[in-house]
Amino acid sequence: MIRFVKENKIDLPVNYCSFVYKHRYQSAGFKKRCAPFLLRPYEKITESGMIRTLSVQSKPEEMILIAEKLERAGCPRDLWQLASNKTRLYFHESLWKHLDLRIYPPFLSYYAAELRSSLSYRNPFREILLNQRKKVYVERKSVLVDKELKAQETELFEKLFLQKKTGQTAERTGLGEIYELEHIKPGLQEYY
Repeated sequence: MIRFVKENKIDLPVNYCSFVYKHRYQSAGFKKRCAPFLLRPYEKITESGMIRTLSVQSKPEEMILIAEKLERAGCPRDLWQLASNKTRLYFHESLWKHLDLRIYPPFLSYYAAELRSSLSYRNPFREILLNQRKKVYVERKSVLVDKELKAQETELFEKLFLQKKTGQTAERTGLGEIYELEHIKPGLQEYY
């Protein structure tokens, strides 16, 4: 169709959007609309629509000290949470600089928000009432759980995904898996 319009010099706009390209953006948009139903204040919705959770973990006494440090620094209480067993502290990306990530390496987890008409009973969920007779469920599906970042990966993650500095591609740094959870993959589908 595009060729026909061009060859016959027809002044008609033609929009081409491949399935793969359209699916990436529509899928991300749909996840972004569902994610706020499940989002915790210390989490972030990525460009690709995933829910990102950052955490550090250690012995309870060390995690309690970190929590006290955040309180003394005036960090808003809703931007971090100490797990009930006190071995893990979840934190918002804005608190990144308040933590000594050389001693306590960060752990990343990503979740997809999925809208369902019935429960799968496999994931945490939230029920949404549409009217008196109809409801839907938004489930929190695990995509990547507890990926520990090594020292070099921690620096790269901060530069690429928090500071959004360009120059290095995530694929070349070993963070390619994370890149696809953070961003919508550009370009057309790869053919083999």
